Amino acid sequence: MDPVLDDFIKRGAFNEEAREGIKGMAKGLYGGDNERAFAHRNVGLFAMSFMYAAESLGVKTHPMDGFSADAVKKAFNIPDYYDVVMLIAIGYFDESKTLNPRGMRWSFEEAVVKEHF
Repeated sequence: MDPVLDDFIKRGAFNEEAREGIKGMAKGLYGGDNERAFAHRNVGLFAMSFMYAAESLGVKTHPMDGFSADAVKKAFNIPDYYDVVMLIAIGYFDESKTLNPRGMRWSFEEAVVKEHF
């Protein structure tokens, strides 16, 4: 966390005296069980941004779930203290191939709750 705080201080976002208070606040927000939930939410936001960026460059992506995290860790020598939350396939679509038709999707009205349940 210190490199991030160093940058904030350098840019004048806050002063050195605020460092320990901010660390304590972050620990309260993200420590313990909250830390993993926070990280997993951020993985989803990162993945979405990554996939949009790839699409803007003409590269296709596909998020994958239903994999063995242990097998992925073993194949890529990932330490046990890391969580494998998602895999994303990335590449160029082979235009000579035909995709199967897209399956059922909920309509906007069915998927979005407006104002209350």
